[in-house]
Amino acid sequence: MKNAHWNQQESIFLTPLYRAEIGCANHLLRLNQGQPLWGTIDAHKAIPWVEEQTGLTLSASQRAAIELMLRHKVTVITGGPGVGKTTLVNSILKILKAKHIHIALCAPTGRAAKRLSESTGLEAKTVHRLLEFDPAIFSFKHNEECPLELDCLVIDESSMMDVTLMNQLLKAVPSKAALLIVGDVDQLPSVGPGAVLADIIDSGKIATVRLTEIFRQASTSKIITNSHRINQGLLPITTHAQGLSDFYCVYAETPEEIFSKLMQVVLERIPDRFNLHSVNDIQVLAPMNRGGLGARSLNIELQQRLNGSSEPKIMRYGSIYAPGDKIIQQIEVSLAYAISIHKAQGSEYPAVVIPLAMQHYMLLERNLLYTGVTRGKQLVVIIAQPKALAMAVKNQRSQRRVTNLISRLNS
Repeated sequence: MKNAHWNQQESIFLTPLYRAEIGCANHLLRLNQGQPLWGTIDAHKAIPWVEEQTGLTLSASQRAAIELMLRHKVTVITGGPGVGKTTLVNSILKILKAKHIHIALCAPTGRAAKRLSESTGLEAKTVHRLLEFDPAIFSFKHNEECPLELDCLVIDESSMMDVTLMNQLLKAVPSKAALLIVGDVDQLPSVGPGAVLADIIDSGKIATVRLTEIFRQASTSKIITNSHRINQGLLPITTHAQGLSDFYCVYAETPEEIFSKLMQVVLERIPDRFNLHSVNDIQVLAPMNRGGLGARSLNIELQQRLNGSSEPKIMRYGSIYAPGDKIIQQIEVSLAYAISIHKAQGSEYPAVVIPLAMQHYMLLERNLLYTGVTRGKQLVVIIAQPKALAMAVKNQRSQRRVTNLISRLNS
């Protein structure tokens, strides 16, 4: 245990977290020193060139972001869906690749790395794979003594990075290299300790671009416009013109009614109206694992209805499995017809269905709902008690995590 000061109060930190937080601050400040490897790039020439290469016209905020990135060694890009983060990152990468800068891309999870690779056309690795985790010694190959060979590192979905993993990654980045930290600071914080992305932004020490403008082609999506409404503390708009929408709120008075409507939506209505597959395309995202509307109970029921006749059946870790079951692999395999919103971070699905009931009271918060809604690519259906949805949109009660990274970056 270590004594430290937080918010002018003496606090006790677990030693590994204390060291990781000091390490994060020191490495960010180290990497932020000096001039970028690419020297001076004239943004007024580079931006028209990259627009010609991509066939896209950049917004004023994206142009300003590129200018900022080209001047700094460490930059943060944050913003919600539909604000052009991907276009901006691709534009920056094109400019730097033209200068023969060796770029590496990473993300905290396999799914997030796959999405980054698909959006950039470049190889992206998980942080563990990039650092070459060795289970034999339970450590990473790359560190201060054996740094990564790169000129610029892009970290995507950085809101998921906890303080320990971020420290392990930053210590392996050579001092000459630049760092681009990309993520949505309004999503759920990392599962592990810390609030690294929020703290970096709030410190004011690192050049930061916050994109807020929803692009015209994205503004037709109710998923995108409603996710921004939720983020602003406003209820989603669910009035529908003729034809199909990509966002629905289905109201129910009781948990039993939510359960019944969820089964109907997953098994019949979405497959029939949207031609989406109940197992392959639809993901149920529950606020929590426990309870009648938790991921565990929903998994048992959905498994029975969607794959109940499959044989042979085996029992492992308290669950029954059969060929064709939808599963998620973590430390052990789990059923994944329904998963928690926390587990869905960094992933996207064609359709998501989110049950919200007052029994989820302790977890009904804005960043949880926002994270769940932004997982859907083509369709989002919220099945909710009206009071539970209102509470989720309104609540920001979770206390800011007790961290000291902001003051360490400013010391």
